[in-house]
Amino acid sequence: IGQVVRNKQADFNVVIVSVELNFNGDAAWLQRCADHNALRVDKGLSQPFYVCLVDQRDDPVTPRELYLWEQNIYSKNTRPAVYLPEEALEVVHDLPYGFEHSMMGFLFDEPDPSYAPSGQQVGLGMRFKPTINLRLWQRNQLRRLRSHSAAAM
Repeated sequence: IGQVVRNKQADFNVVIVSVELNFNGDAAWLQRCADHNALRVDKGLSQPFYVCLVDQRDDPVTPRELYLWEQNIYSKNTRPAVYLPEEALEVVHDLPYGFEHSMMGFLFDEPDPSYAPSGQQVGLGMRFKPTINLRLWQRNQLRRLRSHSAAAM
């Protein structure tokens, strides 16, 4: 949680806000992503999937089909989360221009230097320290994802 990664399939930065051990989403959403070439899941659905926030500067290149729902429940001006399989992600070690998303200040503190001392590249890469608000956000998003999936069935 708080790890900055890059979607190597579509070339945009995200920060991880929640993790599921395997696919727990809506089959119709997954099919829509596949139909629009927005997401490949070559390793199957039994891999970790990550709920992530997209860097706002990367929003124009982010396939709309990846967004879990059309509207963010916290703000009409904030993009909702995306849902990505582990195989689509790679570690980001350096963010020279930071990470921009309107929810970052609410969900995370500044980058945690204990993970990358003196700017050195380490296995964990760039990470942000979660605030207590992140747990509340996760709970609300999980409820919303489950109700959205149940409504689609």
